[in-house]
Amino acid sequence: MLSWKPAELPAYQRMHTPIHYSVEMAELPSSKWVPLAKRVPDTSFHVTGHFSFLLFMSVCFRVY
Repeated sequence: MLSWKPAELPAYQRMHTPIHYSVEMAELPSSKWVPLAKRVPDTSFHVTGHFSFLLFMSVCFRVY
C-alpha cells in the first residue's frame, strides 16, 4: 500500500478543483517510469496485479 500527503491547494481552489493523482513505478537503476494508475481520487494506492516480483526488486514510486 502506497500513501502520501494530500496536495496543498489554496483554500479558494479546494472547493472547485477535484484532485486526482497519477502513480508511476520505475525499477532501479532504470529511469523508465511505468504508469500504474491515473485519476486516483485518494491519498493511497494498493499495488496489485502482476507485481508480486516487487519483493525481489528495488523499485521507486512517484505520485503527481
